Amino acid sequence: MKYRVLLGDRIRRSKLRDILQVIEAIQSYEGEWRLLVAPARVLYTEDVQDIPPSEKLTSIPTTHGSLLVHEIYIDEEKLYKRLKSEEANRLLKGLEIGLPLSVLLGDRRAQMLIDKHRDIIAEEYVEVLIPTITKVEYSIRDLNISGLEEVEVFSCTLPIVNVRAVDELLEKCEYVEEFLERLEELVEEESRLMDGFMMALRCSRDASTTLMDLEEEVQGVIDMIGDNIIEGVVMVNRIIESPIG
Repeated sequence: MKYRVLLGDRIRRSKLRDILQVIEAIQSYEGEWRLLVAPARVLYTEDVQDIPPSEKLTSIPTTHGSLLVHEIYIDEEKLYKRLKSEEANRLLKGLEIGLPLSVLLGDRRAQMLIDKHRDIIAEEYVEVLIPTITKVEYSIRDLNISGLEEVEVFSCTLPIVNVRAVDELLEKCEYVEEFLERLEELVEEESRLMDGFMMALRCSRDASTTLMDLEEEVQGVIDMIGDNIIEGVVMVNRIIESPIG
């Protein structure tokens, strides 16, 4: 089976910067997916049960695991052109020291600005999660993924769901929330637990590219892994941390 993001073709063909609302609708869903992925410092220093659902992202289903969009990066020159010079200078100074746009403007205004001027989004930080039977070892140089910054492999118990069952849900459900509610039930009732590994590919993607562009590149990785790959949807709850650098 070819690697595919399990969303409608129109979404998969659209530029990443144009589907942020869909991504947000999925990732903000407060579901329980039987697998938590988090930085080691969180797992070792905090009681996971005490972490509120709002701090855990829901991943986006794929034929081989799932994926997430962690952050967006702003084109500072285009942002400057959209705002009054005094405010732009203040924002640029904040962005330079790593403050997110939502902190500088407030969540609502930042969202309004992005919705109105999507061209200010330059890149999106994407994490592709690929399940494997045994541990695989590849470096960034080995993999032809545009913008790839980090490769991590970790062991876990994988709750695997049949791709065909998820495709059927996608066809039946008209709304994102309905799809995710039924997918959560499917994971709870029918997922097959298997001890294995997850390969995380973390990359900064040009916001003018599409999910289909990403699919083609990830397929090359899956072909390299070969028989060690696990075919099936693996949804996760993701506690994120800002990418280094």
